This record gives sequence, C-alpha cells and structure tokens, in this order.
Amino acid sequence: MEETGGPAGLASPRWQTVTHRDLMLSLLIGILVVPNLFGLAAEWLLTAFGESAAGRAARGSAFLIAGFAQEITLIGLAILLVRRRLAPLAEGRNDGGSSDELADWIGLGDPPAFSHLVNGASLGLMLLVVESIGSGLVYAVLVALFGPERAQEMLAGSQAQMLNWMAATPEPWQQYALVLLLAAFGPLAEEIWFRGVLYPSWRARFGVGRAMLAQSAVFGLLHLNLIAYPALFLVGIVLTLIYERRRSLWPAVFAHATLNAVVLAVLILQRGWPQSPGW
Repeated sequence: MEETGGPAGLASPRWQTVTHRDLMLSLLIGILVVPNLFGLAAEWLLTAFGESAAGRAARGSAFLIAGFAQEITLIGLAILLVRRRLAPLAEGRNDGGSSDELADWIGLGDPPAFSHLVNGASLGLMLLVVESIGSGLVYAVLVALFGPERAQEMLAGSQAQMLNWMAATPEPWQQYALVLLLAAFGPLAEEIWFRGVLYPSWRARFGVGRAMLAQSAVFGLLHLNLIAYPALFLVGIVLTLIYERRRSLWPAVFAHATLNAVVLAVLILQRGWPQSPGW
C-alpha cells in the first residue's frame, strides 16, 4: 500500500510530481524577487529621507516588510505546490485537499506539543555545537591561507549580515519584530520549504543520502554567506536528520528557532544592538 499522508508523507513517491521547475521557480520568487522588490523600496526611502530619524524608521519598516513577505511567500508557495501536485492525487480528488491533509504532507499534521518544544530546544543547542565545528573548520582553512589576524577579521565579517539587519531596525518595536522574524517566523518558513517540500521532492527521486546533501547545499547557498557556508551546510544536514528520525517537522522548527535565538542573543550581549548600518 502506498504511503501518503501524515508522517508517511515524507516517504511517498508522489513527491516526484513536484517538478524541478516548480521548485526552482518558487525559490526564485520567494528568495530573490519578493525581498529584492522591498529592498529597492528601502533604498528609495533612504534616498528620499536620508539619514534622518524618519528615514531610518521608514527604511527599517521596509526591511521588516521584505523579511516577512519573503517568509510568507515561501510558506504560500509550499502550500500551493502541495495543494496542486500532491493532495488531489492522494485521494483521487481535484479539490486540493483539506488543510489537515496539506499539513500532513509537509510534516506539520500533528499539532505542536510540549515534547516537540523540549526536544527541539535541546537539539537546537546541539546545532550550536555543529555550527561551531563548521566555523572552526573554516577558521583553520583561513588561518592556513591568510594568517590568524586576517582569518579573525574574515570570520567576524560573516556576522555582518545579521548586524546590518539589526542596525536597520532602530525603533524598539522594529527590534521586537526582527527578533520575531529571525527566531520564529523565519525558522518556520525555512523548515516548511527546505525540509518540508524541497527535501522530500528530491528524496523521492534521488534517495535519502543524495537528497539530504543536495538540499543542505542549497539551504546553505541561499543564505548568501560564503564564510558561514560550511556551518550552514552542516546545520542543514542535522535539521534534515531530525525530520527523518522524528517524521514530524516541529522538532526541526524548534531546533532551528533555538539556534537563531541563541546566536542573536549572544550578538546582543557581546555588542549591544547596533545603531547604524555597517556598525
């Protein structure tokens, strides 16, 4: 009997009906087109208002809208793909399936439980170790190539992206919104897309090992941070293993959220909240 909904949805051969064109077009729209449109708006606001308080606040708002729009787009496209390609086939219907069936396909069929939170938080701390290993390997290579002083500068530069995000949100409400985006909404959207849709689609075609490696490679690449890429690749591998073992996406979501929250908290404790871009 063919596996379809619920936890078995991960292993269903029906995932092959989600084409490479579906996946790449969705990534193009969700990762590049939507956020860059809002990014252009933020640059226009910077030009129009300059470095005044109103200009910085407007630019921060545009940045936050871009971030949330990207994550909402990824979730929406994931739901659209499952609705169009998978849910009707599972039951031989053409209505796109119920919301419960759609959630089953992407590993969110069971409501989030306290056990998911506890397991995810502990696994998130493990992810910190994995990320540290990846960063340590990068540092060792950079030291061998450029010397320790330059290696430290390059490794510190890999944090510039998050620091600039923080600097772009000077208002207190914007800072709370950024924490929500980075530590909650972003991890949920990324897990739904990368582990909930992209991974099972490739898993059905290439098998567990190759799909895990390929999906993690794309996950790391799309963060656009070359120095942090090895660490992000390893984090992607572990998050995929969590989904494979648990057959629920919730532990991976909470692990991802814990990792982001701890990294953000460490940056704030070490440096405070930066007040200007490029800080």
